[in-house]
Amino acid sequence: MSDADTGLAVAPFVPCNDYDVSRAFYLDLGWRNAFENDQLIRFRAGTATFYLQRYQWPQDAIGHYMLQLDVIDLAPWWARAEPLGQKYGVRVIPPVDEPWGSRIFRIVDPCGVLWHVSQRLG
Repeated sequence: MSDADTGLAVAPFVPCNDYDVSRAFYLDLGWRNAFENDQLIRFRAGTATFYLQRYQWPQDAIGHYMLQLDVIDLAPWWARAEPLGQKYGVRVIPPVDEPWGSRIFRIVDPCGVLWHVSQRLG
């Protein structure tokens, strides 16, 4: 298979059990609304996209869901993420420099999805 035969992007469906709270959370985190109807929203940040859908996911599926967002500058993402811990009652883990050369903070969304937001160092 050549590169010409492959897709241009992956746009996962991120599980949630409270669509309205999750929608507000992701907008507060800095994602933009690229498309929305009464059943789903497509979020965009740069070239990264994902969908949130009005659908009741099994909790064990949500608890094992993890995504990474690679960003050029971690600081503005962290500035938006840090206050969401108190606003939404979610876990927010401050940035750390990892031995593999990335600075990462972690945030768990209101339904339990773990995100790593990562900036490559050097």
